[in-house]
Amino acid sequence: MKAHLQVLAAGLALATVLGVLTHRAVTRANLPGRPTAEHWVLQDFRDAVYYPVVAFVHGRNPYDQEGQARAYPVGQCFPLYLPLTLLAHLPFGLLPHAGAGAIYFVTTIVLTTMLAALAIGGAGERVAPAAVLALAAVLIASRPGHMNLLLGQVTAQVAIGAYVALRWARTRPLLAGLGLALATLKPTYGVPLAALMLFGRGDVIAVAVGTAVSVALCLLALVPLVHAAGGVVPFAASLASSAGAFSAEGTSNAWSGFARIDAVALLARVMRRVPDGWTELALGLAIVGAGVVGLRRLRGDHSAPSEQLGIGLICLTVLVAMYHQAYDALLLAQPAVALGAGRWGRDTVAPAALRWIVLGLLAVPAVNYLATNTVASRLIVGSAAWLAITAANPVALLAGWAVHLGLARRRQAHSSRSEPFASSSPSRLRATG
Repeated sequence: MKAHLQVLAAGLALATVLGVLTHRAVTRANLPGRPTAEHWVLQDFRDAVYYPVVAFVHGRNPYDQEGQARAYPVGQCFPLYLPLTLLAHLPFGLLPHAGAGAIYFVTTIVLTTMLAALAIGGAGERVAPAAVLALAAVLIASRPGHMNLLLGQVTAQVAIGAYVALRWARTRPLLAGLGLALATLKPTYGVPLAALMLFGRGDVIAVAVGTAVSVALCLLALVPLVHAAGGVVPFAASLASSAGAFSAEGTSNAWSGFARIDAVALLARVMRRVPDGWTELALGLAIVGAGVVGLRRLRGDHSAPSEQLGIGLICLTVLVAMYHQAYDALLLAQPAVALGAGRWGRDTVAPAALRWIVLGLLAVPAVNYLATNTVASRLIVGSAAWLAITAANPVALLAGWAVHLGLARRRQAHSSRSEPFASSSPSRLRATG
């Protein structure tokens, strides 16, 4: 009876959250054929999923921003997602815009619930229906979750791919490789994730499979794209033009963007301008390199808390090293569950005070509703209030990353075989990996 009541309570919580957000979505949903700033719900689905796929089906090059704007009612350019996204989302482009958007909205809810289940199971907890529904409600109600749902972003599916890659890389590398291939849909996820798995954890087979699948799917889509562009050189030029247009947009700009959560955005606030490209690259490489060093120090420690510490380090490194918006913080679901459940630390479970401090840092992007267009647009860019609001997310995540890195690099005090978690069954250890 108690279990049934818990499921009912969690289900009601999720239904309430979805009811509120669905009402908000209906009143602000973008109108097919009429992109306006007031109707912003599912605008990312329109610009980064639906019309790019439609263009691909019609034999056009969606990376050509000028041609895309002339042919279709889009509001922004197509981001530099890998071409495999056109294949992954192909079914949506075969439907009318309004119907495809509604189905994608529901699909995102389902994917977020799947992400919740993977986060709980990946952290070593029992995947109970009540827990899954409750975490799904929390994720969708959070700033990253409701932003991903209402904008129509692709974060849930990419985060699912990352979790699959991390959890099964050592036991089912072929499955993990498919997860990694899905994560490469967004290069800002896939590239650092693959580097950390390969050089930090030594997941050679999983990374090789993921890379091969991603490359094969991209080549499959590239042939018609290059043909539509008129050759390799014009296609490359369209990519460069799309990248330039994307970086110039206010929401993605490292200085003026209010929702950036990465280290480059924090550096931009210190410099009060956008860092040059070489500085961004060097900072990203330094963070990924530090993450690799920390993961290599964890290789000899197979205790469950250290496994979760490593996964948390990977997720945070991915988020702070390269361009990411607030919705990408959905990737922190599993590290947050591990912290809350006490399955996190080095050698043994970390002190409760430290765990709750780190969990609080990871929760900042989830509750920072001030870093929104509603609030930020009313403030002067560069003012003290604007800086405090927009720097809170990257500061918190960088601090959480530093704690993970410090613990990972700490010399192991005892052999992992002397720890209580080391005596756990192999299946339990694999479940947390």
